[in-house]
Amino acid sequence: MPGAGAKKVDTKHFKSDELGSMFTLEGQELFGEQTELINFQFYDFAGGGTKEFCYVQVTYPDDADMDQVLTEMKKAYGEPHEGITFYIPYMILEELKEFQPEDPDKIKSWALDRVSDLIDKEKLADYQKPWEAFQQGIDQDHWDTFISNTRTVRVSWITDAEWNRLEFDATGMKIYHTIHNQLNMQE
Repeated sequence: MPGAGAKKVDTKHFKSDELGSMFTLEGQELFGEQTELINFQFYDFAGGGTKEFCYVQVTYPDDADMDQVLTEMKKAYGEPHEGITFYIPYMILEELKEFQPEDPDKIKSWALDRVSDLIDKEKLADYQKPWEAFQQGIDQDHWDTFISNTRTVRVSWITDAEWNRLEFDATGMKIYHTIHNQLNMQE
């Protein structure tokens, strides 16, 4: 993926604060098509000053051949998985908001493990309160559904709402590991 070895001078945008960092590259080729922007994000999940790579959003121009991109992604990842649910992260809204595309055919996703499969069933409730710091709207009514839908890593091809983009999201894995390590330190 473009971005390996990028220096601040190579970036269009660069931002860093105590919570995280991001940088943006322009005009890179990915999956056989020229991109507009690739945004790389790093976040300090544990609050200790270490920013971890967790998310990439790739934006393609309106005239990009997104079918070609999808074909190349299938070569790399295999066939997309059906029924992948994900949530809009870091929402200011009080409610948990599931991403709902206007047209389900305009989103294809690949994903790794469900976070709930990694947590001992007896300890599942211990993860809820700490997870709320990262995802608004988690309450007792939504926790079981949220944690069983949340994946450690998700890759999505999205052409919904006339916005051509890819998302590479490992925040589920990073949040799980952060909470897991904090709980283990308390034992």
